[in-house]
Amino acid sequence: RPLHTLRNAEKELLPGFHQFEWQPALKNVSTSWDVGIIDGLSGWTTSVDDVPAETIGRRFRYDVALVSALKDLEEDIMEGLRERGLDDSACTSGFTVVIKESCD
Repeated sequence: RPLHTLRNAEKELLPGFHQFEWQPALKNVSTSWDVGIIDGLSGWTTSVDDVPAETIGRRFRYDVALVSALKDLEEDIMEGLRERGLDDSACTSGFTVVIKESCD
C-alpha cells in the first residue's frame, strides 16, 4: 500500500494548477490559491508507473520538504509582520515564490 500511496501522491504533482489554502488566512487576501507546478516530474517522459519505487519515494520526500520550507517561509513572514506592529491586512498584494529545480 505505501507504494500505491506514493505513486498517487506523485501523480497529484503533475504539471498544472493545484488548490492551496493559507492557514491561517490572511486578511484582505483570498484564502484559496492555485499553486502552479510547471514540471512536477522534472521532464520525465515516461509514465509515473514506470518509475522505480525508490525514485518515487525520494521525489515524494523532496516535495514534502519543499512544502514544509514554504510553510516555514509563511510563518517567517507572519512573524515579521507582527514584530513590526503590522497585522496581516498589510499584506494585500500577495507574492510569488518561484523555485527552479536544476537537478534531482
